[in-house]
Amino acid sequence: MPREQEDRRNFDPHSSAFALYAHKMRRYRERDGLSQPDVAKHCIVSPKLISAIENMRRLPTDEVSKRLDTLHTADFFEDQYFQIRREMDLTPGFFSYAEQEDQAASVYTYEPLMIPGLLQNEAYAREVLGVGSDKGRLEEMVALRLGRQDKLEGAPPTFLVAVIKESVLRETAPGSEVMAAQLAHLIEIGERHNIEIQVLPTGARIYVSGAFTLLKFMEGNDLGYSEGAVGQGRLVEEPAVVHRMAVKFEQIRSQALHAPGSMRLIRSIMEGL
Repeated sequence: MPREQEDRRNFDPHSSAFALYAHKMRRYRERDGLSQPDVAKHCIVSPKLISAIENMRRLPTDEVSKRLDTLHTADFFEDQYFQIRREMDLTPGFFSYAEQEDQAASVYTYEPLMIPGLLQNEAYAREVLGVGSDKGRLEEMVALRLGRQDKLEGAPPTFLVAVIKESVLRETAPGSEVMAAQLAHLIEIGERHNIEIQVLPTGARIYVSGAFTLLKFMEGNDLGYSEGAVGQGRLVEEPAVVHRMAVKFEQIRSQALHAPGSMRLIRSIMEGL
């Protein structure tokens, strides 16, 4: 049986607001005799995104929810979308960011505290997200985090530049085996033509405490996302602020090791675990 078919039937629709949304999305589609490409055309998104939402690998958007209600003559999806937001207790800024990240041609991210979500493997993501999460919520969050990575293998794939502090790579709190596997994952995906990983070495004269991300688009203005205290992230739209973030990113990147040197350091740290 194809993996997609297995995934769609492995979750309890009553376990969460998102599970019920995904279940009804598939049920309504099949009731109306529609394929995923049919639904995608109506929602003005890719069939891959429709599949990912049905499999709980990507969050729905408000716009997709409205279009699903119209397509199926339902009064469910938009209300359920906001129920998902309330239940997951994620900031409005993150939901807005996730929607924009899906559309970005390039992502530039600086992470001083952990491996960026777009580069995490499953075991590392599970360790990071598992703190304070119940099992059902954890499975949803891990699937969503890994689902965000689909865009890196799209057609065309999103271009990603990630700068990671060296101390993050030396952190063993997730466990040495988990960390070694994560570092091996970085080495593997760092070979892709659309992914560039740079390490900011210990001692670099950079004083930026929080993670932040820049999104660049084929059309339209660039956007930023700033990680605040206790997860209070904010989508940044003001051009002047986004410009300052871009300048800061280039300053950080200028002090980071180049990609080949970063890969050598990552391999050295991995072999020392």
